Amino acid sequence: MEATRRRAATGSRPTRWTRGRAGSTAIPTSSGQRAATLWYHDHAHHMEAEHVFRGLAGFFLIDDPAQAELRLPTGNHDIPIMLRDARFADDASLIFEHDDFQFRNTILVNGKPQPYFPVAARKYRLRFVNASNLRTFTLRLGNDAEVAQIASDGGLLAGPTPIRSWSLTPGERVEIVVDFGAFPVGSQVFLDDAVAGPVLRFDVNRAAADTSRVPDRLSTIPALPAATKERAFTLNFNPATGQFLINGQQFDAERVDTEIKRNTTEVWTVTNGDTLFGIPHNFHPHLVQFRVLARNGQPPAPGEAGVKDTISVGPGETVRLQATFGPYLGRYVYHCHMIDHSASGMMAQMKIVP
Repeated sequence: MEATRRRAATGSRPTRWTRGRAGSTAIPTSSGQRAATLWYHDHAHHMEAEHVFRGLAGFFLIDDPAQAELRLPTGNHDIPIMLRDARFADDASLIFEHDDFQFRNTILVNGKPQPYFPVAARKYRLRFVNASNLRTFTLRLGNDAEVAQIASDGGLLAGPTPIRSWSLTPGERVEIVVDFGAFPVGSQVFLDDAVAGPVLRFDVNRAAADTSRVPDRLSTIPALPAATKERAFTLNFNPATGQFLINGQQFDAERVDTEIKRNTTEVWTVTNGDTLFGIPHNFHPHLVQFRVLARNGQPPAPGEAGVKDTISVGPGETVRLQATFGPYLGRYVYHCHMIDHSASGMMAQMKIVP
C-alpha cells in the first residue's frame, strides 16, 4: 500500500498533493490487531502538546488480507489525510502557547495550507486523522454530497454508513469512500470544515476505469464478553489551579489510579463535568480499544458502533465504554486526547496485573 506525505508549503500559491512513503508506515496485521488507520506521536509528559504541535506525529496503517477481498479502493486511491491547525509568526515559524486554540487559525492538510489534490472520476478511500491539539473538525464535501463511512479508529465498521458530514475530535479517525465519478471531469470539489471553511480541493481531472466497490458487509465486529467490573471517571477543569483533572486528581507518574486484572472486561462510564465553562474533552486509553455502549443513555450512532480508541465527551455528556484489558501486563495511561489538557494533568495511570 502506498501512503501519502506532504512537502512544506512555499509561499501562498496553491500546492499540489505529493505522494510517497515518508511519514507513514504500512505493515501486515498481526494476531490480535484488526486492520486499522492508526497514528503515533510524542508523549513526553508536559512537553507532548508542544511536540505534537511542532509535528512529531505520523500515520501507522495496519493491513489485512481480508480487506483485499472486499475490493475497496486501494493503492493510489487509498489516501491518508492528516488534519491539524497551526499558528505562525510573520517569519513563518510556528508559535506554540498552551490552550491558544483561538489563534491556531491556519489549517494544514498533510502539512500544507489549502492544498489541491488531482483525482480521477472514480472511488477513493480517504483516511482522516485529527492531529490537532484541541480543535474539532466537522467536515463535509462542499456540494453536500453523500459519502460512505466505512471505518473508525479501530478499523472497519460492520457495514457502510451513508453520511453527509463527519466530526473528529483530536486523535479520532474516520474513513470514508467518495465516488468522484459522480462529478464531471473538470469539477473542483472542496472539503469544508464547519468553522474554517474550505481546507482541501479535489480536482477531478480525468476519467478512469473503476473495479472497486463498497460492499454491504465490511467486517464482523468482535463480540462483547461479560463485564466483571464497572468504574466511573469524571473529566473537569479546576479554575482555581488551572489544572485539568480526572476524578479530581492531576497526573502523577508515581501513582497508580486503577488496577485491573489481565484479560478481564470492564465497563467505564466517562463524564465531562465541565458544564460551567463548556470545555469539550475526549477520552483515550492506551493498550486497549473499546466499544461504545451508550452516549447520554442512548445507543451509539452508527459511526461510533465499531471499535474505537478515542471518544468525544462534550460538556455535560456521559459515555459508557466496554473494553477487555490485556494481553500485556504493566502500566498504561488514559487521558483526554485534547493534548494540551493531558499535558496540564488530565491523565491517569492504570496497572494491568496477573
